[in-house]
Parts: sequence; C-alpha cells; structure tokens
Amino acid sequence: MSTVPFPEFKPAARKRWDNVPHWAREKILETVWCGNCQTGTPMQVSAGKMEQDCLILEGTCKICGNEIVRVIEPEE
Repeated sequence: MSTVPFPEFKPAARKRWDNVPHWAREKILETVWCGNCQTGTPMQVSAGKMEQDCLILEGTCKICGNEIVRVIEPEE
C-alpha cells in the first residue's frame, strides 16, 4: 500500500497520523465500516482533523463511493 496524500490534513492531525506505525495505518485504511456496503471496506482518505484527542479521517468507500469516517481514539 502506498502513502495516501492528504491535501486537507490539519497539522495536528498530520502529526498524529505520522506517529501511527505503517502496519497500523494499512489496517486502519483497509477496514472502515461502510453503511451502504454494510461491511468493512477500504477507504480513500480526503481529509484529516483532530477533535479533542481523536483523529478523524474523512473520505469515501473505495467500493461504492459512499462518504465514510474513521475515528482513531487516543492511546492510553
């Protein structure tokens, strides 16, 4: 899997994403719930931002094109 460009990635979100190990990034982007497909699907990320301590990845389902979001909670 190649690195996905994030044209609308906020600086704090970019920093958080860069701290996620490469193997975990792949799993995160390949297993996002799509309400339209009713299953875990690959995600095409279009934006990333921080809300409180959570990283929010916004994008589309690579199968049907439905808008989807992945929330990455902080490590404790």
